[in-house]
Amino acid sequence: MIPRRVLDIGWRHLAQALWHTLRAPCAPALPAGAAAFLSVRSGLDALLSALALPAGSEVLMSAVTVPDMAAIVRAHGLQVVALDVNADTLAVSADEAERRVTSRTRVLLVAHLFGSRMPMDA
Repeated sequence: MIPRRVLDIGWRHLAQALWHTLRAPCAPALPAGAAAFLSVRSGLDALLSALALPAGSEVLMSAVTVPDMAAIVRAHGLQVVALDVNADTLAVSADEAERRVTSRTRVLLVAHLFGSRMPMDA
């Protein structure tokens, strides 16, 4: 892929963004006490720190994900259990997730891959 070397935004849009930024402040987007993270990896690290799960606890996660996600889980002394994804839907099977749950499982972490959405009600 060769970048076009031009911004895909016009001066009008930049001016509108500046105007919206400089006008009266808006209400905070996050409720008081909520945390914001610039990456999912930072958020996962903070979440696992807050949960303080016992060492050796299992985290079920999509087999296809950012490699750093598994590294973060392992850095907290937790065991990664990879769940296969369906090649057609890019989703983890609810049946497989249920089958892989053990008494040591504490977290189920799935990734919505490449714009696909997994059914979360299963």
